[in-house]
Amino acid sequence: MKSNFAAVERAYAAIDKLIEQGKRPVIVGIDGRCGAGKTTLASEISQKYHATTVHCDDFFLPDSLKTPSRLEAVGGNIHFERLLQVLENICGCQPFFYEKYNCHTKQFVSEKYTPSNVVVVEGSYAFSNGMERFYDVKIFVTTDKNTQQSRLKEREGSNFSAYKTKWIPLEERYIANLPLQNCIIAET
Repeated sequence: MKSNFAAVERAYAAIDKLIEQGKRPVIVGIDGRCGAGKTTLASEISQKYHATTVHCDDFFLPDSLKTPSRLEAVGGNIHFERLLQVLENICGCQPFFYEKYNCHTKQFVSEKYTPSNVVVVEGSYAFSNGMERFYDVKIFVTTDKNTQQSRLKEREGSNFSAYKTKWIPLEERYIANLPLQNCIIAET
C-alpha cells in the first residue's frame, strides 16, 4: 500500500500534538473502504507509537445476535455495543479484558488490554453508532475502485465475489452518509 504521504504526515502531526499536550491515551480511529489499507496504516501508526490496536473485525456480530432488522441497519454486522464498551474502558486508562470474536471459528477469545499512550481502532464501520466521539484523530482511508478490487481479489481469493456483491455495496451505503469533514483523508 502506498499511502498519501501528506495525509499520513498530518495524522502523525495531530497525534504528536496531542501527546505533547499530555493527552493520554490518544485514540486514533481509522475507517474507510475495504481493501484501501486501513489495517496497513494502523500497523504503521502502531509501530511508530508503540500503540495498541483494536480491530473492528474482532467485533463482528455473533450468529446468535444476527436478525434481519439488525443486519439491515448500516454497520449492523458489527457488535458495536461491545466495541463501545471497550472504548469506554480504554478511556479509563486501566488494564482490562475483553472478548474478541473470531467469525471463522465462531468463538470468543479473551484479550487483555494494556494501557498505551496511543490506541488505534481500525476497521470498516469504526465511525458508526456513536463510536466516532471517542477518537481524537480520525482517518478515512480510500482508494479507487480498480485498486480496491485488485487488492481484494488477491487477499480474498474465492471469497472476492461476496465482497463485490455484498460487502462493498453495504460499505458504500455507509460511506455515502458518513460526515468526513473532520477526518484526515488518506488515499492509497
